[in-house]
Amino acid sequence: MADHHDPDHEQQYYTRRELIQGHVLFGLAREAVSATRRVVANRIIPALAALKDPNATPVPDRPQRRMPLHRPPKAVAEEAFLAGCTKCNDCATACPHQAIIPAPAQLGAAAGTPMIKPDTAACQMCPDMPCVTACEPQVLHHDLRPKMGTARLLAQHCLAVRGQGCSSCVEQCPVEDAIRLERGTPVINSDVCTGCGVCVYVCPAPETALIVLPERWRPEAPHDTQQG
Repeated sequence: MADHHDPDHEQQYYTRRELIQGHVLFGLAREAVSATRRVVANRIIPALAALKDPNATPVPDRPQRRMPLHRPPKAVAEEAFLAGCTKCNDCATACPHQAIIPAPAQLGAAAGTPMIKPDTAACQMCPDMPCVTACEPQVLHHDLRPKMGTARLLAQHCLAVRGQGCSSCVEQCPVEDAIRLERGTPVINSDVCTGCGVCVYVCPAPETALIVLPERWRPEAPHDTQQG
């Protein structure tokens, strides 16, 4: 008599790889569920309770990671800058190139503090730095380095890299030896570059081939020996 074949009760066989993959996926799913439960228990439930009960213990805020801003030259560390800056706008008024603008409202605590937007107006590295002299609270200080950031080349957009003979960034850079041409390609000396942004401002490529990464590590005060 022929065996009756029931597809609903067919035994399933799995390879070792399939078993391992299934175990890993199950483990990842379990970790994701556990993480979600921790967030709900530690933050969402207390937050909802605080909304219902004004006397409930407030939920502690997590420290926020601020986006680094392109500050004017010789700025102190960001926390000290935000604590000391009065948003008086004197540095912007003193800048002969209108390179300093107030940070926009969406930047929270930094809104209204001075910053530079190189693609609109770059710092020209004035020898006497009138913006620093004008800063009464001294969050811009003459004894500090003028390091605002570091330029980076986006080679895929660079006309020189494409063999079109451009050297605008090298010719217009106000800082000696900060950028040079090697075999027709701009090379940035990050130790010398101040992040003034002139290279960004003068770049003629259809898509700007340079960006400035704002300096993250600035000294707390003039006597601080940390390097920015």
